[in-house]
Amino acid sequence: MKDFFSFLDESPLAFQAAEKIVAGFQEKGWTLLDEKDAWDLKPGLGYLVRLGVGAVAAFTLGRAGRADGWRIAAAHTDSPGFKIKLETWKNLNEALVRWGVEVYGAPLFSTWTDRSLGIAGTVWFQAPEGPRAVALKTESLAVIPNLALHYNRDANK
Repeated sequence: MKDFFSFLDESPLAFQAAEKIVAGFQEKGWTLLDEKDAWDLKPGLGYLVRLGVGAVAAFTLGRAGRADGWRIAAAHTDSPGFKIKLETWKNLNEALVRWGVEVYGAPLFSTWTDRSLGIAGTVWFQAPEGPRAVALKTESLAVIPNLALHYNRDANK
């Protein structure tokens, strides 16, 4: 479990999770393929393909060729949460900023409210050599307040 929690802490973004997954498989001898290239696949070996920035397909070929078939494993690298809508940025005072958010996936809302939350994301900018992306992650920068009791009379039941 410790390794799993480290993985979650080190990869809050889908593309970071995909990078860590690829690196872990490559450490075990799996081969990363480019989806645009022709593949020379060998029975019994493991292969990976990056699809976009946040997806990885991992598969092996059976040792006996077609008679043994093939195996493929898949999982998603994104997580339910809240996405900040940057156009809603509003400075309330020198120390407080309010953002609007949109729900992504199907988070359990009560686990997100009234606690310190970090923010993770990708910032794109124009560098002299072309567009670049930088991953950012903060600790304890935000709070989503729970509804006031008069908006949710059943909260204490």
